[in-house]
Amino acid sequence: VGRKSSNGVDNEVGFADGTAPGSKITFFDMEIGSNGIADPGVSRLFSSFYNSGDGAFISNASWGRGYNGLYSSFCRDYDGALRSTYSDVLFVVSAGNTGVEGTAGTIQNPADCKSPMAVGSSL
Repeated sequence: VGRKSSNGVDNEVGFADGTAPGSKITFFDMEIGSNGIADPGVSRLFSSFYNSGDGAFISNASWGRGYNGLYSSFCRDYDGALRSTYSDVLFVVSAGNTGVEGTAGTIQNPADCKSPMAVGSSL
């Protein structure tokens, strides 16, 4: 038994709330006009949800960056923040969009950083 509200205000007994009725979700728009996206920087990105008072501790970053096979300054910044200031944040990232089946080295930033949890799939 959960809670539901037929008028959007008052709680009623029912099966309408799902498994996380107190959950909140926020979005961070990284688009710059029609020119694509820009990295906002670790402090700006994480503080946008972490310091909001909403208690968000999971961030999903479904965007990729170019991969050159080296541990980048981008990874150093994000890994450092996740080890220190945001150690209780789970940073879930996409493995990238340009991988070729059976080819090594196609995981992109931020999935090749040390601290995020990378998620990917293949057909």
